[in-house]
Amino acid sequence: MTVSTTNNLLHQNLAVASIISCLFMGSSLQAQPVLLEGEIGLKLDQVIDLNNPEFLREFYGSFEVGLTPGAPAMATRDQVIISVTLGKSAESLQAALDFILADVATTKNADPEYSPSANVDYAIGELYQFSNRPKAAENYYLQAIQKYPAYVTAYTRLMELYLSQENCDKAVAMGKKALEIGGASGYVFRGFGYCYLLEEDDSAALNAFRMAKSFSPDDKNDDYYHAVAALNMRAYDEAIAVLDELVANNPGEFKFYTLLVNAFLAKGDTDHALQNLELARRRGLLKPANYTLLGNIYVQKEMAEAASAAYITALDGDELPPFSVASQNFRYLARLEEWQVTENYHAKIRSTYDDQLSGEDLTALKVMQARVLIGLEKPTEATSLLREVLEADPTNGYALISLANYYRQQRDFERANLHFQWAAKEPEVALQALTSNAQMLAEQEAWQPAIDLLVKARDMAPTATRQIIEKNIRAIENALNVTELL
Repeated sequence: MTVSTTNNLLHQNLAVASIISCLFMGSSLQAQPVLLEGEIGLKLDQVIDLNNPEFLREFYGSFEVGLTPGAPAMATRDQVIISVTLGKSAESLQAALDFILADVATTKNADPEYSPSANVDYAIGELYQFSNRPKAAENYYLQAIQKYPAYVTAYTRLMELYLSQENCDKAVAMGKKALEIGGASGYVFRGFGYCYLLEEDDSAALNAFRMAKSFSPDDKNDDYYHAVAALNMRAYDEAIAVLDELVANNPGEFKFYTLLVNAFLAKGDTDHALQNLELARRRGLLKPANYTLLGNIYVQKEMAEAASAAYITALDGDELPPFSVASQNFRYLARLEEWQVTENYHAKIRSTYDDQLSGEDLTALKVMQARVLIGLEKPTEATSLLREVLEADPTNGYALISLANYYRQQRDFERANLHFQWAAKEPEVALQALTSNAQMLAEQEAWQPAIDLLVKARDMAPTATRQIIEKNIRAIENALNVTELL
C-alpha cells in the first residue's frame, strides 16, 4: 500500500468520525425562537388632539376654497362661520358641530335658495369624522366635492374613512383621485400602503411605504408599516434599518422592539435579536410572557443558566402561561444537559403549578422529575418513576423516550432501541424518537438502519426540520460510502 493510499484512508476514517460526531446537530428539535408577542395591529392613526398646535395647524390648513391657488375665493361669511366653528372645536367637537349645523339651518330658513359652500360642508364632514360618525362625514365630504370637484383634501379624508372601514376599493379610488388632482402626496401613498397590507399585497405595500417615506421621512407610523411590509417581503435588512431608527428615536415603545426582534429572528440573526430583547428588558418593557422567547434564544446559544432565569421569570407574572408552555421550555432546557440548572427550573414549575394540575399534567411533571434524576445520576429513583408512569399508561411517549435515553446512557442498546421503537408510535414524540434512535444507530455505525429511520422522520417533519434531516441522511450516506471503501 502506498503512502498516498494510506493517507487517503486516514482522511476517510477521520471523515467518518467527523460525520458521527457532528450528526444530528440541530436536528433534535432545538428550541425554536417563537416570535415576540405583541400584536401588529393595522390601523390608521387619526389622533384628535385639539390642544395640539400641530394638529390645529393641519386642521386650519386643510380648507381649499379660497386658500389653494386657483380655487374660488372664500366668501366673507364662510370665513366668519368657519373661524367661530374652529374656535368652538378647541373646547368641544359637539359644540362646534351644533353651532355650524344650527347656522346652516337658520340660514336656509331665511333663504330657501341657500346652499352651504364646499368649505362649510368640508368643515362639517371633519367634525363628524372626528366625532366617529363616518356615514355623516362621508355625505358632507361628497357634497363638498360635488360643489368643488378639485377638493383634494376631501378626497384624502374620504380615503381615511374608507380605510377605517377596510373598504380598500373605495379608499384606493379616492387616493388616486387625490393624486390625479393634487399631485404626489406622502399621505396618500401611506394610505395605499395600508390598503395593500390589508389585501396582503406586500410588494405593492412596500413600494407605497417607500414612496410615503420620501415625503415624510420622520413619520413613525409610516416607518412602522414600512417595516411590516419589508418583513413580509423578507427584505430583512431594509426592515431592520427602518426599525433601528424607530427604536433609537422611540426607546419606550415596545412594539418597535417587537418588530425588530422578529426581523432579526426571521433573518436568522439570534445575536442581534438577543441584544435588542435584552435592551427592551433593561428598559422595563418586557412582560413575563416575553421571557419565554428570551429563554429559547439562550437555549440556542447553549447558555443554560440564562435560559433558566428567563423561563423562571416567565412564571412570575400575574397570568401564568399554559402548563404546556412550561413543559416545552423544560424540554428545551433539558437538552443542554445542565442538570442542576434544569432541576431548579423543574422546582419552579412544581411550586408554581402545584395546586393546579391533575391527570396528564401531573404525569408530565413526574416524567420531568425522572429525566432530571437520570441526568443527576440517580437512576434507581428515575427508573422507578418512569416504570410507574408506564404501568399506568404504556403509551406515554415522553416516559418511553426518557427510559430509552437512560438505557442508551447505560449502553444497553437493545432495550434502548426497543423503547425508541415504542415511542415512535406515539404521535407527540414520534419525530424525536426516530431521530434519537437514528443517532444511536449511527454511533454504532449501523448506517442503513439509521438512514431508514431518518427517511421516516423526514416524511413527518415540518419544513425547516426536514431540511436538516435531509442533510443528515446525506451525511450518513457519505459515511456509508466511505466505509465501503475501507
